[in-house]
Amino acid sequence: MDVELSFCTLSIEHSIIVLRYKPKHVNLEDCYQFLDWCNKNIAGQKYLMLNVLHTNNSFTEEAKQFSAKEGTQFSIAEAFVLNNGFLKIIGNFYLRFNKPNAPTRLFTNEDDARVWLLSQLQLTKDVA
Repeated sequence: MDVELSFCTLSIEHSIIVLRYKPKHVNLEDCYQFLDWCNKNIAGQKYLMLNVLHTNNSFTEEAKQFSAKEGTQFSIAEAFVLNNGFLKIIGNFYLRFNKPNAPTRLFTNEDDARVWLLSQLQLTKDVA
């Protein structure tokens, strides 16, 4: 099942929510649209989040701040797949200055991101 949001196409694959970003500037309204979808569809649950960015993505400061804090309330862990150097720079600044509430890592390869996410799921099971 694919869901079209203003900034991404969303699908759930087992315990992973995959967000495939559209080529746009992501703003706070987009973040609230995702949070609204989560509240309606997965309330009370947490998932691994795989964010596959488009080469033309950019984010407002408000969107980055929201995503790191309130935006992680449905996340066990978050992986971002970045396919260009500029996004990697932005991603590293995001991690350093916004300090996401959920474990978060940057990747250049979707398979590596999935492996790491699944390892984070195993860590939460080991703690429980």
